[in-house]
Amino acid sequence: MRDGHYRKGPRLWDELTRDYSNSRYWKNTHGMRHQLICHLAIARDKPQWNLEPWRPDVGYAKTLEAGCNHVVPLPEKAP
Repeated sequence: MRDGHYRKGPRLWDELTRDYSNSRYWKNTHGMRHQLICHLAIARDKPQWNLEPWRPDVGYAKTLEAGCNHVVPLPEKAP
């Protein structure tokens, strides 16, 4: 991960928190933050990033290994 990419993460996360934390979907913030940092590290050029609160938090290493959006069986049906 390039140093500059990671440093932008905290400011971007703060902006997302400010804009969306009142949403009923704003949960699993630890897992979503891992997804965001992963996208900053390996998927910057993708036209769309999906931060999905319904995905279980599997830790940053597994999130990165899965290309940012891991496919772990869900404990319940996704919204």
